[in-house]
Amino acid sequence: ACVSPPIILTEDVSPVVSVALSLDNKKRWLSSSLEFEYDPTVLLKTLSPTRGPSRGGTTVTIEGANFRAHRVLSCKFDEREVAATFVSTESITCRAPPGRDVASVSVSQNGQDFGGALQFGYYSTPVPESLTPERGVEAAGATISVKGANFPVDEA
Repeated sequence: ACVSPPIILTEDVSPVVSVALSLDNKKRWLSSSLEFEYDPTVLLKTLSPTRGPSRGGTTVTIEGANFRAHRVLSCKFDEREVAATFVSTESITCRAPPGRDVASVSVSQNGQDFGGALQFGYYSTPVPESLTPERGVEAAGATISVKGANFPVDEA
């Protein structure tokens, strides 16, 4: 394995570099046509919604900069990796996996290097139990109360 050196991408610097290989401590180099492409660093700004049920399944939109339409675009919620969908260079979506409490969300464009640290909160799955009243007049306008457990509380 090799480690790619850092590069500063500007208009006059190509993001594609040739890769050379030496098996004898840089005395002789093997010629090859292998290339490595640098991507601009992904910048994560926001995610929406910021929380969802603990059973998972919430579609989360992540906004930022420098997203690319790669084949291996993914999100991590703590250590749980899920596929992501490219929307634009400033937006991707992914589906939150099941979880608890708060997860740190990061993004990868190559399936190995993850960056960013947005927060996604989980709440217990709501369980509706009853309605009051259970009936109303056809003219509508009745206020209906739903009772149950684990309803999320809006944070203002």
